[in-house]
Amino acid sequence: MARATHGWLRVEESADGLDVSVDPSVEGRLSGDIALKGVAADAVVHVQAVVVPEREETPAERMGESPPPGREPPPRDVRVGPGPPPPPPPPPRRGSALSPALAAAALGTAVASVITRVMAAVRAVEAVKDRVTAGPGSELRTHVEAVGTVPPLVVCLITSVAALVLGALARHELRARGERHTARSAGAANALTATARMLAVPALTLAGLIGLAYLVARGQW
Repeated sequence: MARATHGWLRVEESADGLDVSVDPSVEGRLSGDIALKGVAADAVVHVQAVVVPEREETPAERMGESPPPGREPPPRDVRVGPGPPPPPPPPPRRGSALSPALAAAALGTAVASVITRVMAAVRAVEAVKDRVTAGPGSELRTHVEAVGTVPPLVVCLITSVAALVLGALARHELRARGERHTARSAGAANALTATARMLAVPALTLAGLIGLAYLVARGQW
């Protein structure tokens, strides 16, 4: 199937191939393409044409007299031929390494927040058990400090927030400079940031609840 990209360019399919013609009413240097769509592949044929204005008739010709021999009016010049091939498409740009690096850093800090969240939860449970075993007269703060619950809790809060921030920066980099990333690097960055968010949000939530519970209970228990 052949289709011309401009109205002045006419294409008709025939038994021998394609009949290409130009609208003579459009004068000047013309340039267009013929898009060929096949079953296996598509192709584009670039066409250039020059349409010369028609010569004005002489008074004798307007009176119906034929021109003298040897002075036949030149035919209207319409030249159609294949033009230069279109330039090749530019090579794809290499993706920037910033967004995948940010996404990988987000995933690493999210994993660290999960590990420290587990450590903080285990030590918090141990501190509560020690407080119950010690009975009245002991303070929860003493047992929390003894088992070291606060340091992993603080690290969990910091790393989970850092993972969310790094993931947001990676997604912003993808949106702002999407043309500089290949489909593979963009897909990898999106997968890493989604995984980091899935790990960091529960870690941040649980760490916040543990910290809030400790602040409320240390003055009363």
